Amino acid sequence: MARAFSNYGRGKGGIWYRHYLPGTNLRMTEFQAAVLLGQLSRLEEQTLHRERNAAWLDQALSAIPGIRVQQCDPRVTRRSVHVYMFRFVSEEWDGVTRDQFLQALQAEGITGSSGYPIPLYRMPVFSKEADEYGFMPEARPYFAQDVDYTQVHCPNAERLCREAVWFFQPWFLGDQADMQDIADAVAKLWEYRRELTGIPVP
Repeated sequence: MARAFSNYGRGKGGIWYRHYLPGTNLRMTEFQAAVLLGQLSRLEEQTLHRERNAAWLDQALSAIPGIRVQQCDPRVTRRSVHVYMFRFVSEEWDGVTRDQFLQALQAEGITGSSGYPIPLYRMPVFSKEADEYGFMPEARPYFAQDVDYTQVHCPNAERLCREAVWFFQPWFLGDQADMQDIADAVAKLWEYRRELTGIPVP
């Protein structure tokens, strides 16, 4: 239980995004913290670099049909780009699925992710499945007993779980040529989209 509590409430050896009890992110060791403290002086420069690259990629990908880049609220003053996300609209790609798109993208040398597979309210911690693991039964009284999360539907959250494509932040520490490689790969897949529908996915 201590391991799960320090690891987002995840079960040992389970799926990465499956939470069975309320938990925290306390996984960093003292040594890792010491190494990272020495890197904080680079944070400002790296954040600005990622912001610039993300802004460039936003413009490039916005020109490709079926790609919906994430919009920034005008009140946002800093965009960390821990994860760069956009929506892949399958219907505009003649039925190419997101998984087929990701596989084809990988073949072009660009690694993407489908992100979160289910919305937060579908987590076992909010269901009877959590009780089966016997995790923290004393916490159950603090849960919303009158909410049946199996009946909760947040259409936008569910759509994002179906459509989101993620790129992780190390890409954005590269140069503009790296952003161009990403944009070129997506544009190429758009051009040959009808050939992608035959890609087998696991």
